Amino acid sequence: MTENASDGPSPYDHVRSEDGSLPDGIYRVVGVGADDVTLLFVADAAGSRVHDGRVFTVSHEQYTDLPAAPNPDDDGLFRRWGLVALAGVLFAVSLSSTATETLGVSQSFIRTVVILLIALDVVDKLR
Repeated sequence: MTENASDGPSPYDHVRSEDGSLPDGIYRVVGVGADDVTLLFVADAAGSRVHDGRVFTVSHEQYTDLPAAPNPDDDGLFRRWGLVALAGVLFAVSLSSTATETLGVSQSFIRTVVILLIALDVVDKLR
């Protein structure tokens, strides 16, 4: 992400529209021409990811008026690795019959939870 949209557009830069010239939200630069910039609508005004394929073309002058924005696809550390880390800890616990007896659950139950956590993580990454 460029610090300021006025630095000039580059593919994969992100900008925000809040002034009504475009629907409010976050846009990714997907093309730069001699006279215009092509933007893909990637998140709504709240920053929630949108997959609707809407593309807009603005002039370089209009582009410089748009403030830089964060990439809505960047995940925090917990979101990226949290479920996998939890699954790893639970799997380690499931290897110890003493630990599972202390917790009052079966090893197979914990391993089923591990599989579900990994499946949730994969689904989250693919959406």
